[in-house]
Amino acid sequence: MLDFFSRLFDTTGFPPRWLCGSGWTPAHGWLHVLSDVAIWAAYFTIPGILVFFAARKRDLPFRAVFLLFGAFILACGTTHLIDATIFWWPAYRFSGLVKFITAVVSWATVFALIPNVPRVLAMRSPESLEKEVQERTSELHDLNSSLRSEIGERKRAERRIHFLAEASEVLVMLVDLASTLHAVAKVAVPKFAEWCLIDLDGDGDGPRTCVAVHADAAKQPMLDQLRDTLCPDEAQFSNPHITADDAKAARLLGLDEAGTRTYAELQAGTLLCIPLNIRTRTIGRLLFASGKSRPVYDQADLEVAADLGRRLSSAVDNARLHGQLRDADRRKDEFLAMLGHELRNPLAPVRNALTILKDFDGDAEMRRELLPIMTRQVEHMVHMVDDLLDVSRIMRGRIELRIEPVALAEVVTRAVESVRPICDERRQSIVVSLPERAVTLRGDVVRLCQVLVNLLQNASKYSPEGSQIDISAKLETGGVAVSVRDRGVGIDPSLLPRVFDLFTQSERTIERAQGGLGIGLTVVRSIVEMHGGSVEARSDGPDRGAEFTVRLAVADDAAPAAVDGPRLKPADMPRLKVLIVEDNVGAARTLAALMEKFWSHETRVVHEGLGAIDAAMEFAPDVIFLDIGLPGLSGYDVARRLREKPEFARTLIVALTGYGQAEDKRRSREAGFDEHLIKPVAAAALEPLFLRATATR
Repeated sequence: MLDFFSRLFDTTGFPPRWLCGSGWTPAHGWLHVLSDVAIWAAYFTIPGILVFFAARKRDLPFRAVFLLFGAFILACGTTHLIDATIFWWPAYRFSGLVKFITAVVSWATVFALIPNVPRVLAMRSPESLEKEVQERTSELHDLNSSLRSEIGERKRAERRIHFLAEASEVLVMLVDLASTLHAVAKVAVPKFAEWCLIDLDGDGDGPRTCVAVHADAAKQPMLDQLRDTLCPDEAQFSNPHITADDAKAARLLGLDEAGTRTYAELQAGTLLCIPLNIRTRTIGRLLFASGKSRPVYDQADLEVAADLGRRLSSAVDNARLHGQLRDADRRKDEFLAMLGHELRNPLAPVRNALTILKDFDGDAEMRRELLPIMTRQVEHMVHMVDDLLDVSRIMRGRIELRIEPVALAEVVTRAVESVRPICDERRQSIVVSLPERAVTLRGDVVRLCQVLVNLLQNASKYSPEGSQIDISAKLETGGVAVSVRDRGVGIDPSLLPRVFDLFTQSERTIERAQGGLGIGLTVVRSIVEMHGGSVEARSDGPDRGAEFTVRLAVADDAAPAAVDGPRLKPADMPRLKVLIVEDNVGAARTLAALMEKFWSHETRVVHEGLGAIDAAMEFAPDVIFLDIGLPGLSGYDVARRLREKPEFARTLIVALTGYGQAEDKRRSREAGFDEHLIKPVAAAALEPLFLRATATR
């Protein structure tokens, strides 16, 4: 303001020059004019620049304005300081004083602004600040979107975990398979899926289990229709799949045209296809559909569904194994009960016959009538015990076959003769039909006879009295088929696929006189398969009979071996000295009596191991029948000590024991035994041993 008035005074000439003194000169005026021009140029510089940028529609940076303002103040202060020199001229003393004061103020302002220069230079421009605000706003928006997405995903993950936990809890409490599958589906719908379908294959020959649950009750019949058209055998996936394509889903599920239309009407949306696997076998399928109105499934949903599939597979496997164990335990209890029944049945007539013989020993007619009965019942018991032992050996892979050429006719003849007493007792006839030309097999004659004996005994057991049993053989390409057919109670269709399983029998009734242990057919199948053959059962149903067919390979290029070796009549066999070492007194005495009465051999009986060595040294036997389990000294040790003595180097030593495993036979050979017989021993099995001992005397 002071500067303005000084300029005004200078311009108007007020106050009059004469008031200011007499020192004014023209040079002073020109100097004053130049300073005025500089001052006015400085005044108009900043507005000019601002007008220029405004005309160009550009914003001048704030830092540039600040620097221009500082430069303007500095310029003003400098010009005013120059103008202040006119103070020495009296005419301009007042103006010079004013200019000096404004110069001091300008310079003071400049010095006050200098400390703020770095801060001003560091300040952001409004455009930069606005841009930064926009960037920060965009970042916050993106962050909010990400947070919302993450929160949504976490909620979905929590729902998945909650669903998996609920389903797992249902599986842990598994009682009934069908109800458990339905409970799992109810947990999934509608929390995890709009509809769920669980398709489980049958266990062996069991029925298929399929559960379908839809969130919309109105669409449940449509889902049931899809369930009925689903074909497990045509399913095309063995790994978890996720698809939103209806055509691909139809291919994965193996749907036909009608099933594809039903699937399209259900509007499944995204489909999760999970195979249910147990080890390397697929046992079923697990399907989840999101529906069109729900979020599509992603990889995380597929992993959750696959995890549930693994848990469901394990639970189903455990349930089936538990059921099998329960069934096996039930069959074991039934078997033990039947074993007691079957063993008591033949014991009763034997016991009664022994009582009669004791009281009526002199009645020869009674003795002739009772002895065949006792013989048949004892043979029946021996047969059952043999089956039990064979099953044990078969299950452990310990059974051994003696393969040689065998005449089929001889095997059939021996089997028929073995069961004829049983059939005669029930007034049943056996009709045999064999090929006209001789048929030779390669196999174990004893085991093949055992197969046919078991089948014939079953036919007799399950057939009414007075009925007919047929055994026939028919040549086929590369083999022969031997069939045993009866006209008895037949086999229920539900039992037919399991008839060869261990302990499997038809329903037992009190009216059925013959029970059996349910192991004979298991032995038959095992022996036939060991010979490289097969056996099958056929029946038209209850009360329509049954037919069992054994197929074996033929060996026409080999000559059949003689089934029986050379036989001598008891009266023609040389008399031998036989030492019997047996701790069972009754068994030892009856065996000695058999040899004395039937072959007229000289016998001596010893009941313990140490006495056996002394008796052998004194008696010098030709044959020694030696039990394994003896008190004091085992049969193995007795045989070793006898073999150490030169006089017993060629003596026939036979193990007579109830131990018949492969390990037992190996140990007997190592101890020095020549043969290993298993109790009870038939008289026919002893005769070859006596012939062998006679040849080495």
